[in-house]
Amino acid sequence: MGRSTNQFLLHEEMPAKIKWVQHGDDLYVDPLLMQSCGTRVYRYATLAEAFGLISRGEWTFAKPTEWTDKYEKYIAEELFDAGRPFGNLVGFVKCVSFEYSSEAMWRTYSSAGGLVRLSWTFGDLLTMLQEACWPSKHKVYVAPVRYLSAPMLRAQIDTFKNAKPSSQHAKRALLMKRNGFAFENEIRISYFSAIEDDSKFITAKEVPCTLIDRVLVDPYLGSWQAKEICRIFKDVLKVSADVAHSKFDTVSIPM
Repeated sequence: MGRSTNQFLLHEEMPAKIKWVQHGDDLYVDPLLMQSCGTRVYRYATLAEAFGLISRGEWTFAKPTEWTDKYEKYIAEELFDAGRPFGNLVGFVKCVSFEYSSEAMWRTYSSAGGLVRLSWTFGDLLTMLQEACWPSKHKVYVAPVRYLSAPMLRAQIDTFKNAKPSSQHAKRALLMKRNGFAFENEIRISYFSAIEDDSKFITAKEVPCTLIDRVLVDPYLGSWQAKEICRIFKDVLKVSADVAHSKFDTVSIPM
């Protein structure tokens, strides 16, 4: 169900270097994604995130040390905590996905309040990142996650810890994830400030959220809850995008 046309293969090792393609003044894209501009991408977002993005054009990015996943937090603490190899080279990260619908995605990221899935094309995502107002002089990097086996992940952490710290290494380290989560088929957006920033989160403002063309509400919410959320998006926030309660692929709807 919901297999993407842009399914990236599992990786046995990290690339030694990524030859980033500049896309605008401060935006850099992994060459693996350059043929994907017309492909749809999705953000499985909390209601708070979705409301902030759509009502105010604000999108918040987190340092990896703030991630709640314990396995990913281990990677972050080993490499990005204070005193660690990339303690002074920390990016702020947001993830989107090529995976349009699966129980795993909804279940993994849902909470009592439910989720919404925001969608747009990858090309529109790049436009959103280019036109956003960022907190400081910066560079933004966009690349697919590299899904590694647990032994390879541990070995790669040791490799990074024993290498001379560099921004290239830090950017690649942010792309690692264990292969049990390959179903997410993620893209990571990493913001690096030109000045040292000890904040836990940063917020991009004036993000052109009108490029979002569909809002899908959590299939696990009751119909009355989903109806109320749809009403807020359409009647209160005046969203021009299509808004619907996910039927979990039991009926034919646009992806």
